[in-house]
Amino acid sequence: MPKQSPTPKVITKKHMARLERERRQINIIRGIALTGILIVVGLLGYGYLKLNFLQLREPVAEVNGVKITTGEGQ
Repeated sequence: MPKQSPTPKVITKKHMARLERERRQINIIRGIALTGILIVVGLLGYGYLKLNFLQLREPVAEVNGVKITTGEGQ
């Protein structure tokens, strides 16, 4: 017995409107999540760079008018 082809699904306007609304909501959620991830990565990167590069040049002590930086102390 040959297989019968499945009957095509009827897609109504109501169904299409729901699919379109869900697609928009998913895109908004993705955008918000991506923005949040980028902000967190940016803040972590800024903190890492500031910690490594600026802190090495900060004076930690002054002896006889000569400033000693963190990099020199380490």
